[in-house]
Amino acid sequence: MRLYTENFGIGRPGPRHLRAGGATAHESVRGQGLLFGPEMRRDAGMRIRTCLAGLCLLLCAALPAAAQGLPGVPRGMVSVNNRIWIDRNTSAAERKEIVRRIAAAEAGIAKAFGKRRSVPLWQICATSACDKANGMSGRAMTYGPILITVTSKAVKDGKTYLHEHVHAEMASALPLRIGATSRLPNWFDEGLATIVSRSAGYPKNRAKECKAVAKQPLPKTRNDFVRLSKKGGSTKVYLRSACAVLEWLDAGRSPADARARLRAGKRLP
Repeated sequence: MRLYTENFGIGRPGPRHLRAGGATAHESVRGQGLLFGPEMRRDAGMRIRTCLAGLCLLLCAALPAAAQGLPGVPRGMVSVNNRIWIDRNTSAAERKEIVRRIAAAEAGIAKAFGKRRSVPLWQICATSACDKANGMSGRAMTYGPILITVTSKAVKDGKTYLHEHVHAEMASALPLRIGATSRLPNWFDEGLATIVSRSAGYPKNRAKECKAVAKQPLPKTRNDFVRLSKKGGSTKVYLRSACAVLEWLDAGRSPADARARLRAGKRLP
């Protein structure tokens, strides 16, 4: 499941230097107080606006997933490296296996897309206590290109890791712009993730299974996905989405083409 926060630039490094010669005295000092020079004021203003926009996007995107819990500082986890946090109630062998699943997901992204561009953080729970402490429910959740969380229900399912990483990879192609995520409808994102990972909903008998769901509506948004899942189960929604994306791929297109279309500012499908 994906929850977009969009690819905002919080934490990006600022300008390495001011213009040659720096600000003059009358640009920097006025009256009794020190002020930024014009260029520094513009740089500072731009960074502040970027940060504020990013925070607004994060909050707006996270609110629909209140039941899932908001992403934050991992609780009851240990840091394996600078990107992976794992439930502390796991053995060294279990942590090694989780890291292997993440590495396999990364390799799967590189294979499907030609090159992996997303580098998300991972928070992995292996116990219900960890799930509860971190506000996690369901199986997994992807927050734009920034973070992937996996609960104890899916911790041993390598397909889930790859499925979620596909969401992060596609999100990495979207710009900092309110409404940009509308260019990637939920059905395409979920369908592509299902196809690449061969997760629940991938048709084993395409002709028969896709025909059975052909008249079902496609979810344009996450709310649509939740609503349709409550009616007939999420597996059918994943299946319907996967069948629609398979038709798109039949024209000789690839996952890399989908990502490139988003990076070019175009809309999918």
